[in-house]
This record gives sequence, C-alpha cells and structure tokens, in this order.
Amino acid sequence: GIAVHNGAEAMKYTISRPANGHFSCETYFYTMRNWRECLRFTTVKKAEALFLMTDGVTDFALNADMRGLKNGFIEPINRYLKEEPNKLKALKALNNTLDTKQARKLNSDDKTFLWAGL
Repeated sequence: GIAVHNGAEAMKYTISRPANGHFSCETYFYTMRNWRECLRFTTVKKAEALFLMTDGVTDFALNADMRGLKNGFIEPINRYLKEEPNKLKALKALNNTLDTKQARKLNSDDKTFLWAGL
C-alpha cells in the first residue's frame, strides 16, 4: 500500500512494501497455507485517499526500489478521480490508462487498481 498526503507537507510513502518470492511479479495468495504470515496491518490517520494495486501496476507506479511512487502517477489519477463528476467516465479513463500498449509492454500481468476517496 501507498500513503499519499497532498498538502503543505506533501508526503508519499509505501505503507507495505511488496513481499516477493523469486520473481518480481510473484504474489502471495490468501489460499496459501501460510497466508496469515503475509498479512500486515498499518494504522493511517488523516488520509485523503486509499490506493490498492496488484503487482501488475508496480512497474510504472513505483520507483525501482519499491519505496516510493514515480513522479506524476498517483497525484493526477487522484485529482481526476476525485474531481470528475461522471464516475463511469472516470472508470473508463482509468481502465484505458492501465490497458495502454505501453502499460502492457511494461508488465503484461493483470493491473487491478482500487481508488477510494476518503
């Protein structure tokens, strides 16, 4: 997960870094025997939005060290989704962004992205 705070003290940070196996896009599933060992909980106060994404989004959303966001990714998406009154239009725009030729070239894995304005 990523925490983003847009304000006088702009703050962005990774709440929960990916826990990968042998490959960068390897995911641990809750159907695995040790799924409880993979759960992580973090309390966040005063959040503006919540973003959850599958590992298919990380190649163009996160820096190479997985410790922060690439510049110009979350802020414009958050602003657009928050300000666009037609949520169906916003959903289509986000789907088009995640399914571009460039996005598929960076990572062919599924790209599930959840945004919740708080």
